Amino acid sequence: MYTCNHCKNKFKNIPYVAYPNKKKYCSLNCMPDSAIDRPYSFQYANLIDCLRDIEIRIDNIVSLDDRIELENEVTDISSSYTLEAYGDDEGLFYKQQIIKLLPTIDELYDKIHNIFRERKLRLRLATVITWDSVIQLFGKDLSEMIFSYFESRMSGIAYQNLYDTLSEYSIDLGYFKDKLYVNTLAEAENIKNIYMESLNYFKSLFTEQQLNELDCYDNFVAIKNLAYCVVCHEWENEADFSFDEELGLYKCNQWYNCYDYENYY
Repeated sequence: MYTCNHCKNKFKNIPYVAYPNKKKYCSLNCMPDSAIDRPYSFQYANLIDCLRDIEIRIDNIVSLDDRIELENEVTDISSSYTLEAYGDDEGLFYKQQIIKLLPTIDELYDKIHNIFRERKLRLRLATVITWDSVIQLFGKDLSEMIFSYFESRMSGIAYQNLYDTLSEYSIDLGYFKDKLYVNTLAEAENIKNIYMESLNYFKSLFTEQQLNELDCYDNFVAIKNLAYCVVCHEWENEADFSFDEELGLYKCNQWYNCYDYENYY
């Protein structure tokens, strides 16, 4: 924590250090005019602004793509200012301040690269219905009857489909799966019960073989803890995740995108 030498406000981010007394300020507006109009002061101030911006954006990292993008920006900043810092005029005040900030750039890169080592997986409780298995077992016509009944009974039920996060309340027979996120186990069990009721409503139309297969595969419905994969952007079973030391994160390994990054580093 720093205290601005001008406005006396306390602040946490990187301070502006002013010529010649090395006093610390929270912003350029607080710095004396005489301290700003010096050789390399513009480059120094620009570096402070860049580093502060990066610090803010670290918290906004959601996916591996976000992390890589920010890592690349920090790498570019490091390369640019390393070239700026060394060579002629190294004794000048603001050039010395730039040199002192170079390790901070490396620290920021490490902080970004290790972001998913520090974070816990984002988890959601969901009722998962495997519709493609339903269609494969019963055929299109009977599956549509089951789904239509299920859809009507789901009216007024609060959930979010993690398979289609763009639509808050949506279910679709055309999906590979419905992953219906709810807040409590009781809500998840209620949706499962509605699905089971939908199957039972048409049970008289099922063959003995179909009934046996339903029983064998737990009726193609399950309540699971799903985790968000920062690589492929999908919600998958928490049990399927493993830590990738090379990428420094947990990933689900269920989709091609999870392997597309295998050789990134």
